[in-house]
Amino acid sequence: MEEKLYRVIEAANILGVSKVTIYKKLSKYKKELRAHVIKRSNITYLQEEAINFIRESLIDNAVIVPNEGQSQEVIRLKQDQEIMHMNLAKVNDALLDVHTEHIEDLQWIVQVVQKQVQIKKRQNEQKKQMILKLKDLVKQA
Repeated sequence: MEEKLYRVIEAANILGVSKVTIYKKLSKYKKELRAHVIKRSNITYLQEEAINFIRESLIDNAVIVPNEGQSQEVIRLKQDQEIMHMNLAKVNDALLDVHTEHIEDLQWIVQVVQKQVQIKKRQNEQKKQMILKLKDLVKQA
């Protein structure tokens, strides 16, 4: 099984520091990290051992806090994020249901109004016919 390699940006994200900090540590501990740093196509990759070594150096220099507290916080934040995503999905579904109901109601109202317009058109036509008949009756009288 091939060991996972991490690019410098990935290592920086894992440790919560900048790429510059990682490169400074690589430069400072070149001899110690030589066996755990690989360059391919001008890209620097770090093995897990290199990341752990840099993590310990950062902890020793009080740049970061030990990983245990961060891990629990990250786990808690991920759980909170999952709960928020589930709640957001429920809210989206509820909104979709409400919007669908409103659209159906509006479609029904449009149909009712269209029928009323047809009825009014017929009534107006009947009135026109009655007025014409009344005019004919007036002329005949």
